[in-house]
Amino acid sequence: DANIDETSVTNASFSVDGFTVESIKVTDKNGRTAPDPLYTVGEKQYITIRVTPKDGTNFAPIVQQSNGSIIRDSSSVEIAGLHVQAKDQAAPTIIDAEYVDVNQNGADAGDRIVIRFSEAVVLPNGLAASEVLDDFTLNSGSFNSDDAVEISGNTVTVILGAATSVAPGMTITISNSGVTLEDASGNKAKPQKAFVNETVYSAPKTIEIRNVPMIP
Repeated sequence: DANIDETSVTNASFSVDGFTVESIKVTDKNGRTAPDPLYTVGEKQYITIRVTPKDGTNFAPIVQQSNGSIIRDSSSVEIAGLHVQAKDQAAPTIIDAEYVDVNQNGADAGDRIVIRFSEAVVLPNGLAASEVLDDFTLNSGSFNSDDAVEISGNTVTVILGAATSVAPGMTITISNSGVTLEDASGNKAKPQKAFVNETVYSAPKTIEIRNVPMIP
């Protein structure tokens, strides 16, 4: 297949319903361009659209080619029948975490930590819910094998066993590797980061677990 003529693609070539288009570029299949060292040299058969980010990750935007927009190949021939696809590459992130003192008697076994994600999360087939415990990093200690886990929609609930200790001010984030939780598109959960510019994001954010009681 012929490469795309980059001069025939502008920021007005496509629109994305509900989003502001920031850039539209001819790229390789991974959305890369030179001088990115991972760019596939000579491959210019894809168009990558970047939009201004919004809070959350559960979006299915509709991409439309603008009226009058003509995309041409490197031989100046019009490319008809473009396949336009909005690909979900946004990872689920933790947006809130809350301690639930089930018996209102201070922190002890049987209490729950309710972790809410930016979208629904699931485990890959064949994995037990308990395997999700290593997905999380606490700033003090860690979850333990006697903790139980329930997963429902965008919520993961950890039912604490006797071995897990907690304290006010505890924070939680997604671990840097070995993560099992994913969204319906197979994107593994990641630590939350703030958008800085097209290629730069902030350092990972930690989420404070609300309402953690003092140990009695």
